[in-house]
This record gives sequence, structure tokens and C-alpha cells, in this order.
Amino acid sequence: MVCSDDIKAKVKQVLKLPGQPVTTSAFANQIYTCTYHLPVGLLVLSVQHSAAKVAANAYYDHVSPRWDRPNPCWASARRPMARLPASRS
Repeated sequence: MVCSDDIKAKVKQVLKLPGQPVTTSAFANQIYTCTYHLPVGLLVLSVQHSAAKVAANAYYDHVSPRWDRPNPCWASARRPMARLPASRS
């Protein structure tokens, strides 16, 4: 999951952090969120929980039109590539 030791290790590795990042997590409205407290600011990763594939596909169809760039890290079994929202800095 987004707050697992494996993901924490990858965040540390990719960002070349001196130690394991501090995280806080929450679960609300079927969304699990992990917030990484990094020296440069917060990194928030979220996962939508769906009880069945039909519900997951419906959620994907609802949110995917808002995404405007490909995400090479997440390939859906239903589609060859999913999209994540672009940063709006």
C-alpha cells in the first residue's frame, strides 16, 4: 500500500533522503491516504478502495477525464495505461 515499508524505502531511494521518511496516514470515504513529511514539503499518495472490479471501473471512468498526462507507474488491467493529474503549481 502507499504507506508500506517498501514504498517508504523507494521514496527514500528515489529522493536520496538520509533516512526513512516520516509518514501519517488516514482512511476516510474509502480513500487511504499516506502523507510523507519531506524536507522540501509534503508528498501525498492516495488509493481509492473499491469492493469490486465493477466499482473500481466506475470510479476510474468518473475521475480519468480529469487526468491530462500519462502515468508510467500504473497500468490498469482494463486499460494499457492510466493517467494521473498534472501538478498545478
